[in-house]
Amino acid sequence: MLNAVGIRFRQAGKIYTFNSLDYDINIGDPVIVETIRGKEMGFCAKRTTPFDDSQIDYELKPILRIATEEDKVRYRENVIKSAEAYKVCKDLIKKHELPMKLTDCNYTFDNHKLLFYFTADDRIDFRALVKDLAYIYKTRIELRQIGIRDAAKILGGIGSCGRELCCKNWISDFNNVTIKMAKDQNIALTPSRISGICGRLLCCLNYEEEYYEEKMNEMPKAKAFVKTPKGLGTVIYTNLLTEEITVQLQSDDGSFSQEIFKISDGIREVKDKKCNCPNTTITMINPMEELKYEEDEFGEIAYEEDVLEVTDLDTDDLDVEKKDQNESKKEFQKTQRKDRKPREKRDYKNKDKFEKGKNENDERRDFKNPRGYKSFKKEGDRQENRQKREDKYKNRQEPGNRRSKRLIDRELNAKRTEKENETGSPFRKIQNEGDDSK
Repeated sequence: MLNAVGIRFRQAGKIYTFNSLDYDINIGDPVIVETIRGKEMGFCAKRTTPFDDSQIDYELKPILRIATEEDKVRYRENVIKSAEAYKVCKDLIKKHELPMKLTDCNYTFDNHKLLFYFTADDRIDFRALVKDLAYIYKTRIELRQIGIRDAAKILGGIGSCGRELCCKNWISDFNNVTIKMAKDQNIALTPSRISGICGRLLCCLNYEEEYYEEKMNEMPKAKAFVKTPKGLGTVIYTNLLTEEITVQLQSDDGSFSQEIFKISDGIREVKDKKCNCPNTTITMINPMEELKYEEDEFGEIAYEEDVLEVTDLDTDDLDVEKKDQNESKKEFQKTQRKDRKPREKRDYKNKDKFEKGKNENDERRDFKNPRGYKSFKKEGDRQENRQKREDKYKNRQEPGNRRSKRLIDRELNAKRTEKENETGSPFRKIQNEGDDSK
């Protein structure tokens, strides 16, 4: 058995257990202990209690001594030094243009190490910053990246409740907080309502979760069917704090109403839901009742007795009916063909020319050509047209006659300008009259 004591190194920080040896330590007393970072000065958070060391695999580190006045003075000096180092490090971060936010700076009790805590979105290469800090302070430098919640715990602030942040004041460990807790407590799922200064879900959602879970098991859930003093109804809303439920009731005339009941009023949940409507279960349909008012609107109604079902017919009768239908279709198509008007002849643009060619060359008619008359030209006409095209092509190939349309337009424009200069155009006269230089 050992005498264990709980030591805390910062406000609302984690409590670490140490072997108190034979020291009589009270809550709040400063002590000097050996840690992984070196010698540190902490404060007692739990009194000395007997502890069974067989339950753990490691040895508890002992307390070196109770802090003296010299130790307290040195601790205060370290706090002042760390505040100055915080400002210097902040200026160097701006100088190196690093995307990081410095939150805290601490010296170890023996001044062998200087620690800086910062937050950042991604991993940062701060080797140049460490070199500059080591050159200034001539000691070992450590930069540690922490989370947003840890940064809020170090910096502190005022919460939405108007009090100091719980993580800064008394919470030592962060518990898991889920969105289900906000749903169970009927809180509006808006970021401003359920998130704290750090941007994460409020830690206080975890405080009353056990109470809400117990009440949810005792009270009926929404959309449940319950039996109330005023009849059967459906649960619409449950208030876990006041232990009240809002029930929707249905009257005999089919109207609905809402009323609030307490659980102490004898509310019971009905698991086997039954229909509360006045109509009973229907086993057989009466066609006379169903079609009572339809005769006035739609005329006479045909019942099953008046209609012959297909299942009562024989297969031979069905074949005969199909043949009769096919024959009636064919007759109908013939009558349509007879009644159809004869197609009018096409009205061609050059009808006279077409008739002329048709009479002269009946043997060479080409009915594939819709115009028709083009194929009835004589061979002499074809040869003349071909000779004209060849002559035109030869004249174009000669160097003197091969001119483009652009050259012809230029020549025409030049001739026009010569005539205008000789005769004098009105446009030229207006230009000359308006020219002050002449």
